[in-house]
Amino acid sequence: MTMDEAERLSHYRQIGEINASHSVFLVEHDQSHQLYVKKILTLYNRDLLESLRSAPLPGTPGIIDMIEDQNHLIVIEAYISGKTLQSLITRQGAMSLTEAVSVMQKLCPIVQALHEKTPPVIHRDIKPENILMDRNGSLTLVDMNAAKYYASEKSADTQLLGTVGYAAPEQYGFGTSSPRTDIFALGMVFAFLLTGKNDPASVTDAAARDVILRCTEMDPRNRYPDMAALQAALRTLLPSPSVSDAPAQKAKEWHLPGFRSRKISHMMLALVSYSLLLYLGLTMKVTSAPSGTPWVDRFFFLLLSLLTALFWGNYRSSLSLLHLNRFRHSLMRFLAMCLAYVLMAIGVLLLMTVTEHLLFLLHVASP
Repeated sequence: MTMDEAERLSHYRQIGEINASHSVFLVEHDQSHQLYVKKILTLYNRDLLESLRSAPLPGTPGIIDMIEDQNHLIVIEAYISGKTLQSLITRQGAMSLTEAVSVMQKLCPIVQALHEKTPPVIHRDIKPENILMDRNGSLTLVDMNAAKYYASEKSADTQLLGTVGYAAPEQYGFGTSSPRTDIFALGMVFAFLLTGKNDPASVTDAAARDVILRCTEMDPRNRYPDMAALQAALRTLLPSPSVSDAPAQKAKEWHLPGFRSRKISHMMLALVSYSLLLYLGLTMKVTSAPSGTPWVDRFFFLLLSLLTALFWGNYRSSLSLLHLNRFRHSLMRFLAMCLAYVLMAIGVLLLMTVTEHLLFLLHVASP
């Protein structure tokens, strides 16, 4: 490690552990105060990582810096805010077929971009723990530590890497990793999304099970030949939206928070909450309103209540429109949201005050 590299590295202050057993830490830059991920790798392909650093791919964390020190490589990556698919399924339970296919349709293009590099890059460790989903449902495929260039002339991998339950047979010495190795892992991920287990046989939907079983064939030659073929198979699992469905799909985008998930429990809770707010707004007693216009206070109470639900429910991606998702640090993002909400509430209250006084002046001026 050179003095310049040591100086660059000194700017990243460790503030937490992401996976201490694998030497993955959360760090903060002492000048920009941006969060990053610091990894200390002992097994790595520097040329491959340099390629991803110089030409980052969508859906993968950008590599900020790399410093080699004796027998290990220190990698500084962009910090991605989100939950792993593993934690989401553990907390919420298995997904519906529609939800799972939607996730797979977002994940496949990320893997396809790796396979389309020259030479192709094989991730070799695709699993729910390595897939992050943010608040908007966007996916990021992390942990390129096991990735390698595809070498068709090799008969077997020289390093046996991967995760039990998601690694293909060739990753255990029965052949060489290829793009079909990642397709095997994607099949197991699909099964996990549908059942909460990486067991293709437990998938109840016959068509989805057939897709998964082909992905996870023991012989790579029997799997889907490439990502395009897998994506085509996924599209057959859901009916294509017809022209007559378009108005319904458009209307769904305008559903209030609480009704978008179509879950009965969520909708019942939302219905009770909105009904209670409406009742309070219509029956609240106001004694301080000038000119005897309590309906003004009631109207603005309902308006602020509705705006509160829309704001914190991220209605129609309002947080993105306000650029509040640009904050990587969750605490900074929360504080920015609180500030934006306070400013919105102040604006509503000021508008209410101005309206009341205008009505009061009109009342005084009228004969």
